[in-house]
Amino acid sequence: MSKFMDKRHSLLIFCLCYISLNAQLLPDLADVEYARVQGISLKLDIYFPKGVTPPFPVVIFIHGGGWQGGDKASPWGDFLVPEGFALVSINYRLSGQAKWPAHLLDCKGAVRWVRANSSTYNFDPTRVGVFGSSAGGHLVAMLGVTTGIDSLEGNTGGNLQYSSTPQAVCDWVGPSNFLTICDYPSSINHCTSTSPEGNLLGCAIPTCPNRARDASPLTYISGDEPPFLIMHGTEDMAVPYYQSVELDSVLRVVGNDVTFKPVVGADHPATSLPYWTSDSVNQTVIQFFNRTLGKPVSARLFQTEKNYSFNLGQNSPNPFFQETLIPFMGWQESAAPVLKIFNAEGKLVNKIMSPDRINFYWDGRNNQDHQAPAGIYLYQIDFEGRLFMKKMIKSK
Repeated sequence: MSKFMDKRHSLLIFCLCYISLNAQLLPDLADVEYARVQGISLKLDIYFPKGVTPPFPVVIFIHGGGWQGGDKASPWGDFLVPEGFALVSINYRLSGQAKWPAHLLDCKGAVRWVRANSSTYNFDPTRVGVFGSSAGGHLVAMLGVTTGIDSLEGNTGGNLQYSSTPQAVCDWVGPSNFLTICDYPSSINHCTSTSPEGNLLGCAIPTCPNRARDASPLTYISGDEPPFLIMHGTEDMAVPYYQSVELDSVLRVVGNDVTFKPVVGADHPATSLPYWTSDSVNQTVIQFFNRTLGKPVSARLFQTEKNYSFNLGQNSPNPFFQETLIPFMGWQESAAPVLKIFNAEGKLVNKIMSPDRINFYWDGRNNQDHQAPAGIYLYQIDFEGRLFMKKMIKSK
């Protein structure tokens, strides 16, 4: 095979980075529109876990394809669904439709959509992870490192009162530093205007270094990123292995929670399926999300002779000011429930034990709660490991 054909073959692999081996898993909800941008309908598929107590931890899967191909169908993360995670697989604008940073803005809009629609789909908005491969790995890494960067937030899909920052990031074989990607051996010339990166940026990397820097995850690492799992094949000839070495090194040196798992002997996923579909690789991802998002609670744990009666509500008025009563009716001889209150960004703002095991009071007159600004809050009650979630609004 000629060098020209080798490069074309490698580029095809880079773009078509996943071939599903599990065609039986179909989405419970398909083609749900999460945004419409410049006449383009952006859609997602939802896979619900079975036998798990809601609200569900969520993993958003972002497909690869060199930012110029690929699709939300047959997400690589389908093995997470039987483990109790809801999976949301998204499409985003491709480089033939828009240039950088449109792809990232769409992904941020999808994360906000998941949180905004958590009560509709039984998602837990405080436990949202992201998982991507190749170009998708680059995009999930960018989601993890660009919190607070207004120029990279955008308004895709609205829901701007919700955070676009995930609680955990799983990056498979993603480019991390466009300024060095041409320095490593590769079957693709990444520095031409027709390369995947050139199509993404709208220019060849050497001719637009500032734009290339702005699209690189390494540029934004500050030390307050969510936990990262990075996996990369040591023989990857499409996205060089040392792209992930760089990402791991920079995340680690500033004190982040990062786990780097080289997949020894593996090339890019499409040419190394036995490596990337192995039980050990899948278990690494499952264990990472169990640790960072919390292991899903099996509904079977609550099959008991007791007939629990739960009533989760909030008193009027809603929106509320000062003191609000949150009644929770359960068996008083059971363990005391715990109330946790999260803001729209998924950050814990208060934790309250119920002295009478029934009612909670969030008192806006004390210093801690009074300082909480007006806005959307989510309250979660943990009762013997069973989670209940509801949205509430705090007025001025």
